[in-house]
Amino acid sequence: MQQLDYDHTMHERHGAGDEALLVKFFIKPAEDQKASKEAGRPIFHDIEWIDIRIPGNKDNVVCRPLRQRDIERFPRHYAAFKQRIEKGAEAVVGTPLELFPFVTAARVEELKFFNIRTVEQLAATPDSTAGKFMGFHDLKKKAQDFMRASELSAPAAKIAELEQSNKELREAVDRLTKQTENTTTRGAKTAELEQSNKALREEVDRLTKKIENTTTRGR
Repeated sequence: MQQLDYDHTMHERHGAGDEALLVKFFIKPAEDQKASKEAGRPIFHDIEWIDIRIPGNKDNVVCRPLRQRDIERFPRHYAAFKQRIEKGAEAVVGTPLELFPFVTAARVEELKFFNIRTVEQLAATPDSTAGKFMGFHDLKKKAQDFMRASELSAPAAKIAELEQSNKELREAVDRLTKQTENTTTRGAKTAELEQSNKALREEVDRLTKKIENTTTRGR
């Protein structure tokens, strides 16, 4: 399936034709690289996306992160989308349950029914929820163990990152030092050549005068 950017002319025309388009707003998690490094585990944020299709045409598809003009163009679709997610759960910030190795796909859906969508939420869920599904205490403990392990590994990852940064800085300093030394060496060599050239010019002048004096006496 070919995915096209929003600026494709077929999808730029606003007006009555928009009502015939198949428009879907949805949530797609995206990893926060900086937060993941700091936490020592994958951290995701929910991003709003839009999918636009033309009925009967499977080749022209727009699917990308939401833009403000999409809301202005499809206000009815967007309002319906926001109403749906209000009943679901707040935006996800954390490690999605799908990345937690101790839960099956079926259990993920079961937990989502109780608005538990991340490992962080599972680890902090009150024990009063235990009666709502089997194996809750064991799963919660694994989530808490997972969180503790991540917190312990995060400083080690940060140290490794700092060591790598320091290594790169030292290499940069070494390069600058060598460059400075080479520049100094070239400067000294240039001064030496200039002094040598000056001495040669003086010797040429001395010989020229000597020749001129010799010629004058010969006359």
